[in-house]
Amino acid sequence: MDPLFARACVELSTLAVSISVLVGMTFMLPVRRPPVYYALQISIMFALQLAHYAYPLAAQVSFALLVTIALLFLEGPFRYRVLAVMLGFTPAIVSEAVLSGVWMLWEGELVTTAGAMLENAPASCILRLVDMVSILIGARIFSLLFRRLGRSPEALSVLGRFLLLPVLQVALVMAALYMQMFVLGYSLFFCAGMSVISLVFYASDLLIVISIDRAARADEARAHTELMQMQLKGYLERCEEVTRRNARTAALRHDARNHVQVISGLLDRGATDEAARYAAEYARELASVTEAHHA
Repeated sequence: MDPLFARACVELSTLAVSISVLVGMTFMLPVRRPPVYYALQISIMFALQLAHYAYPLAAQVSFALLVTIALLFLEGPFRYRVLAVMLGFTPAIVSEAVLSGVWMLWEGELVTTAGAMLENAPASCILRLVDMVSILIGARIFSLLFRRLGRSPEALSVLGRFLLLPVLQVALVMAALYMQMFVLGYSLFFCAGMSVISLVFYASDLLIVISIDRAARADEARAHTELMQMQLKGYLERCEEVTRRNARTAALRHDARNHVQVISGLLDRGATDEAARYAAEYARELASVTEAHHA
């Protein structure tokens, strides 16, 4: 293979892995000004990617800048953004650890240095492409659960209970990968251990998102139940008031019949003055009852 073409394939496949991490984050939260976001992130990552062969610290700088820019451009509450970034990196870490173990088991060594990657350009590109696909699939699985959290206001209050664990997981695994690459060196045992730990972290993060969703749904159901109880209490109070008014109305009708009979009897006897006084007293009594009823 032509060296220039091999170098282009290796660099582009490596950049594709980084882009898949960005896409994985945007699966979970929308991005303000996506063209600017992707152009900025890709240009910085590609520049630091080319530099890290000579300056290994560039890889850590690239990671820090990717996280910072993602937190600035992703939409939603800050806690959601932090969790989205962590969950975007989790599939990448899992894929990197598992594929490293598989590659060591297959070839007996890892393709990491620039020279080794160029000498094994086809295998390196295949490894990177598999890495990219696994990152996208893993991030998509997270996003299907994570998107539901954004529709639940109660999830934000629940999120604080679980947020620290994914952050610690990413920090620990990134530190272990750094130790493996630059301090301890590669070993099959270490890669196997990293693969198992990463898969456990991935499963625990899935459980965290599911737990947040369930806790938020429980809080939402509890709030809905309390609202329904308040509404039911209001309806019962209104029903009791209507019942009391109906009872008062029935009593007034009964009293009205009695008063009419008394006035009619007085008129039949010719006691018009007494009937007039009785009617005036009844009118005042009726007026006071009506005012109390409307008060």
